[in-house]
Amino acid sequence: MAAQLALVALVLFFVDRQSMASMEAIERQWIADTQSELVALQQKRGTEALRREIVSRTSTSAGRGDQAVLLLIGPHGSPLAGNLAQWPPTIPAETDWQILSLFRTGAQQPSPVALATTPLPDGSRLLTGRVFDTAESLRDINRAGLISAFAIAIVMALLLSLLFSHLLSRRVSDSTEMIAAFRAGDYRARAPIN
Repeated sequence: MAAQLALVALVLFFVDRQSMASMEAIERQWIADTQSELVALQQKRGTEALRREIVSRTSTSAGRGDQAVLLLIGPHGSPLAGNLAQWPPTIPAETDWQILSLFRTGAQQPSPVALATTPLPDGSRLLTGRVFDTAESLRDINRAGLISAFAIAIVMALLLSLLFSHLLSRRVSDSTEMIAAFRAGDYRARAPIN
């Protein structure tokens, strides 16, 4: 029974890890693609065009800004556009992938944000990220599934052990009755075969 519980735990752990790896890969690709688009825009049309694009992408009226986290910092360190009030102090000018809890502009509480940063040729810095709460939700669902599977496995293990205990005690009882009858001289007594 313990081996079956361990197998269930192992399978569910594997599913959890694979789900998280898939979600992370999707987020990494979205961030890389978005960052590439924005850097290419800045190189072709300049920082002002990039600033307008970030304002467009982070505006709630555009309907696209609910998950995107973007911040453009000018060469002198002042925010030019985005939905973060300032550059997070623990983030370097260039990083491939980090997950941090950040307050977006207008938010009441922090959100987990997967992000990457890059310096731009004119000295500006670009932070490109996305709220990573879908991964948190998936993790919560996987944990709930793991707990449910363990609970079901434990209940099944208890029921099976009760069934085996009942079958075993019945056989022992039948054998005890046969031995008692045999001692009393009833040599025709037999234990039932089933």
